[in-house]
Amino acid sequence: MKDEYRTPPGFRFSSTDALILIIGTISAVGTSLISISLPFLIAFVVLHFFLFCNVFRINRRYELIWSILFLLNAAFLLSDSWKSILMVSLLQLPVTFLLIALELRKPTYHGVGWKIIRGLTEQ
Repeated sequence: MKDEYRTPPGFRFSSTDALILIIGTISAVGTSLISISLPFLIAFVVLHFFLFCNVFRINRRYELIWSILFLLNAAFLLSDSWKSILMVSLLQLPVTFLLIALELRKPTYHGVGWKIIRGLTEQ
């Protein structure tokens, strides 16, 4: 099988990625004056963006699944005043792990450690 990717496989980092991380950090710091939990929520989403797009490079369908489930999870849990952003995050993490695991098992995986993982899945 010939490896054909739009960008080279492995970890990637661009100026756009840096800009998003900077904006996310500024947003998190800026909202810390308004809320205790909002900066954590912003950081959680921005770090997932970084993991999905730069480290594991999961496909867009999985990114959209994660995003939709995150929004539903947050809307449902935060509609009750006793539930917290920490609860939203803890319930979202299994979704993160599942989607990364599914991506790692694909023959087209091209994120961090792709050569090693491809070697394991081809045995």
